[in-house]
Amino acid sequence: MDQASSQPPDFPTIRISGSLAKGHLFMPEGGSRLLGNYRLLQLIAEGGFAEVYLGVHIHLNTLAAIKVLHAQLDSNDLEEFRKEARIVARLRHPHIVSIHDFDVKDGTPFLVMDYAPNGTLRQRHPKGLALPPTVILPYIKQVADALQYAHDRRFIHRDIKPENMLIDEQGMILLSDFGIAVVISTHSQSDREIVGTITYMAPEQLQGKPVMASDQYSLAIVVYEWLSGECPYKGSLGEVAAQHVNMPPPSLCARIPQLSPALEAVVMRALAKDPAQRFPSALDFAYAFEAAMHSQPLHLNSSGTNLLTPTGENNPYAPTMLAKQPAVNALPVIPRYKERKAAISRRTVVLAGLAALGAAGGTATWLVSKYRTIQKSAPTPTIIPTITPTPIPIGTTFHTYRGHHDIVLSVASSLNGQYIASASKDTTVQVWDTATGGVHAVAYVGHTDAVTTVSWSPDEQYVVSGSNDKTVRVWKTADASNAFTYMSHTAAVNAVAWSRAGTRIASGSADKTVQVWTAADGSSPFGYPGHMDVVWAVAWSPDSMRIASGSADKTVQVWNAADGSNPITFSRHSDVVYAVAWSPDGTYIASGGMDKTVRVWKPDVAGGTPVYTYGGHTDAIYGLAWSLDGTRIASASKDGTVQVWGATDGSNPYSYKGHGAVVDAVAWISIPGTLVVSGSQDTTVQIWQGE
Repeated sequence: MDQASSQPPDFPTIRISGSLAKGHLFMPEGGSRLLGNYRLLQLIAEGGFAEVYLGVHIHLNTLAAIKVLHAQLDSNDLEEFRKEARIVARLRHPHIVSIHDFDVKDGTPFLVMDYAPNGTLRQRHPKGLALPPTVILPYIKQVADALQYAHDRRFIHRDIKPENMLIDEQGMILLSDFGIAVVISTHSQSDREIVGTITYMAPEQLQGKPVMASDQYSLAIVVYEWLSGECPYKGSLGEVAAQHVNMPPPSLCARIPQLSPALEAVVMRALAKDPAQRFPSALDFAYAFEAAMHSQPLHLNSSGTNLLTPTGENNPYAPTMLAKQPAVNALPVIPRYKERKAAISRRTVVLAGLAALGAAGGTATWLVSKYRTIQKSAPTPTIIPTITPTPIPIGTTFHTYRGHHDIVLSVASSLNGQYIASASKDTTVQVWDTATGGVHAVAYVGHTDAVTTVSWSPDEQYVVSGSNDKTVRVWKTADASNAFTYMSHTAAVNAVAWSRAGTRIASGSADKTVQVWTAADGSSPFGYPGHMDVVWAVAWSPDSMRIASGSADKTVQVWNAADGSNPITFSRHSDVVYAVAWSPDGTYIASGGMDKTVRVWKPDVAGGTPVYTYGGHTDAIYGLAWSLDGTRIASASKDGTVQVWGATDGSNPYSYKGHGAVVDAVAWISIPGTLVVSGSQDTTVQIWQGE
């Protein structure tokens, strides 16, 4: 309930239990009354739960909002109220109205809170006024941040609405009415009791069973109202309640034709009737809303287009050319609240320094000279001294991409080395340029659960991604549209790979199958049923004739990509196999997993021929990649490192420790072929010198 207006919403804040009937004003009209150390000056708001007064501290002469709750507590309730109020008073967050004091006067509880003099978002944006997403986004982020903080402490707000979003002296949003939780906790005796405002109430909350996601639903109703100028449901109290439970919300795009379908999809997911179908958290809703706002086309150069230096020479680190289109803004970095729960790997999800190249002259010189010889003028034509490039130390970090807000589960480099695709538990695929480390980026929004895997088409015109939502999506890089969705898997998709020939895609799943299908339309599907457990990895041979697949059944199986025939089963691993990779010439396979080893072997005879076993890691192997010349392997591990080592003998190992957490994915950047890209549970993707 707001502090600055007594104008009621369309429907009152109610409690359907009869135990908190509204009473008379606590302060008689024209009177003045002391409450604790505060003198009540005037009534500034009134609602179904409480009256809010402007009060002044009798000793400090400071202003505060005094909320007098409509409840009479007996002796049995009194101690419980104090216990719960102490907990609520510990909610200290930049976007939550702080409670400074509380007590009970003649059986009536009251709370002393921050006074927000600039009114509410309801007053700033009256009913019927539609707002652009750019205005809405800061509100969502601030409210969601407050809700995440409260939810992490097991508090459900239960009454999210514009009237409860206050504006402080600096213009920041403060979420109010967490004090209601005190009365609810103290006074509720039945799960059938309903607290909140009908207009914004989640279906399960209407049924007396609120959960954390109920607050997300209410926030989504507010966002719907802000976008369209009206709430999705209208009618009597009973009619609105029935619509919340039974009726899908009307299309936002139908009401606002210019609205992005991606934005509508985000709001509609947060409004799912089933709480489990909403975003994992209120913050995830805010992140998805922001990502959808930036879901603009990233105009990639065709594979035959060269990026040029001012002198006309090839330079893959030149600024990205965007085909006469304005540059796509980088996805903003959204800080996660420091106490948010730690993320987990894609395996657990399914089963339960250089800031810029131009800033360092020596480094930039080396990168340019990688592709050309830098020459000086000489006194005579016969003397042409050459500047020897300074070697870049292995492990030098060139770029850290921070566009994702949750753990990064997969990374892939385009064949021309100009772009990276990264997949995350935040449900997005993000495509960004290697030249600037993500100054030009676009998010592909469409999956409804963690995106576990990503791969490029050989012509760089498409990206394919697999998700825990059981689907595989093919995206056009020209306009970020979803060209096709493959839905034949019956469980989470853990791996996707595009054939070098460009016509087929292989996808591996927790349903224990690998499915091979036509990339353009999903036709001619073939399912390989050889594994006895979850499939975690798939890889095409360079000639597109065979597929290697790794599984929780502890095997790697190599088989004919056309029909699954002639399988070779490698059974040397002692635990789950999470990663497989072919050598560039198709002679060797590297495989790694839970047994902490990487095994290099030849798929030449039944059972395979072991070549070398690398044991440098101290925990599970989650990602593998061969260098383009076939001499080195990069392995990503749960131990927080990426290790680079001689492919057939483990020689000259190097351990990259630039990530602050588990490393889930690794790939070599095709051009120049010496750089590695890795994705981690620290939510970053890093580009660094691999050799």
